[in-house]
Amino acid sequence: DFHIYDDSGSDYLTIKNSGNVGIGTTSPANKLTINNTLTNGLTYPVQVANITGGDGVGTSAGILFNIGYGGTARGKGALVYNSNGTGYNKGDFMFLQNSVADTSQPVLTDAVVTIKNNGNVGIGTTNPGNKLSVLGTGRVFNATSSNDEVVASITRSGSGAISTLGFNANGSTSDYHVRIGANATSFVAYTSNVERMRITSNGKVGIGTTTFPTTAIGERELLVQGSIVSKPSGVD
Repeated sequence: DFHIYDDSGSDYLTIKNSGNVGIGTTSPANKLTINNTLTNGLTYPVQVANITGGDGVGTSAGILFNIGYGGTARGKGALVYNSNGTGYNKGDFMFLQNSVADTSQPVLTDAVVTIKNNGNVGIGTTNPGNKLSVLGTGRVFNATSSNDEVVASITRSGSGAISTLGFNANGSTSDYHVRIGANATSFVAYTSNVERMRITSNGKVGIGTTTFPTTAIGERELLVQGSIVSKPSGVD
């Protein structure tokens, strides 16, 4: 084995007869093994840097992944840290995927997932405005379960009882225009940010009202505040 020692005589670098390289260890189990000793703390034994480009927008440093081919001319996937131009080395993580059938490498426009410096995650977008933003065509979410259980849950934290899911169609200016969700234990539906229908926990349905007063003949299963129009089938 080949060894390099520091001034105190401690082993600094080891190259095993197998070709494995160890930094901070004399028994590297992989092609490159780096050990750093720090008790009860965070340590960074590896740093990937681009120190010549400044930290303006577009300055990046990353790791390229190559499967099956030698040399730097190949590689379709990469993990990149890209400067957002706000200084102090702040930037965004970007997962790149180049799907072109050639020897070209991924570039920033090949980003499929972006994690912003503020923690927002974008799939199909590099500028997520929410904790999770998904942009694409076709189905963007699918949850499957073989049991009778909740496969997805939307929960409101803090005070307040209303938790809703908003729908923003082309032409809408707010997620609050059309939304459905829960008000405590009741199902609620909104349009133009006004509650239009409610199904209570005991199955009563209200349209145009949120209260179910008791009358002389008891509570109704369906209560409509406003006019009702009904016509026979086949009649215009």
